Amino acid sequence: NLMYACFNYYQSPKKIIKSLYDNLTKDQLEIDMVQMNGTLFQDIDNRLLSLYLVKNNMTEAVIFSPEGTNLQPSDILYNKNILAIRGSFRPVTKVNIDMIKNGYNHFLKERKVNEKNLQVLFEITLTNLATKTKNYSDKDLENVDVKKIKDQDFLDRVDVLCSIGQTVLISNYGRYYKLLDYFSRFTEKRMGIILGIMNLKDIFDAKYYTHLDGGILEGIGKMFNQDLKVYVYPYTEKGQALLTTKNIAIDSKIKPLYDFYVSNKRLIDIQGYQKDFLNIFSNKVLTMIRSNKKGWEDLVPTYVDNIIKENKLFGYNKNSLKKKVK
Repeated sequence: NLMYACFNYYQSPKKIIKSLYDNLTKDQLEIDMVQMNGTLFQDIDNRLLSLYLVKNNMTEAVIFSPEGTNLQPSDILYNKNILAIRGSFRPVTKVNIDMIKNGYNHFLKERKVNEKNLQVLFEITLTNLATKTKNYSDKDLENVDVKKIKDQDFLDRVDVLCSIGQTVLISNYGRYYKLLDYFSRFTEKRMGIILGIMNLKDIFDAKYYTHLDGGILEGIGKMFNQDLKVYVYPYTEKGQALLTTKNIAIDSKIKPLYDFYVSNKRLIDIQGYQKDFLNIFSNKVLTMIRSNKKGWEDLVPTYVDNIIKENKLFGYNKNSLKKKVK
């Protein structure tokens, strides 16, 4: 298949990849990395080819280095302590950096974590790439409409994350326990997940596990079957109490299980967070960027505003005019 594709489809890299599966299935062959070099492919962005692999179910995850180079997952994850943060990063904001910084500090204090053997990953799921809001349904997690994923939107997110020195993971793992199963292919070391308190609430919501015979007990069991620590970032609305693992509302039927993981320090509240960052949301920043509304620069990490402006990412246009509200 490879020889045939090279001779017949060299003008279309995507056809090369697709033809590798002629009369084959993913059970027989999984391609977890692609890199095309040479004169004929000098205008090809290999990151888009990696996205193509995930979108077309040829692999479940791909990884890019801070330089934007496609990586072989086993090369950077084998026998490592892995710390991952999931988000839309559209764009990355100060709250994302605050989460990773404080979560990282907590993780380093773990007895089983070696700083020299630690790999940090910023993960974007196909669900986050395909949906416009964070309020996607259980059905969305299983059946992502890949047609909604725009190449440029994908590149904008990855370009910014790579430019601030982050390693990026693109996955088709809507649920955390599937992501952790993936990590466990490469390591038995302690792993960490950083997430917001509302995402934690979703993890302990039974509606997200109706596809499993064992329901939520099976799903939660699969997730915490790993040597895992979950670091939880708080949230508050104006005038409301701060939500943490101690006071978030959990279904009474699941609460004893939830309390077990809290008391055993598998669920840990992040300390040292910046209170001023709690109400920063990517979708709000994105709207401000596209409407050229002043102040969004203060909501993203240092230099990220310059990167967005210089490369006109996320629909930025300095000449755009704010719409007048009558």
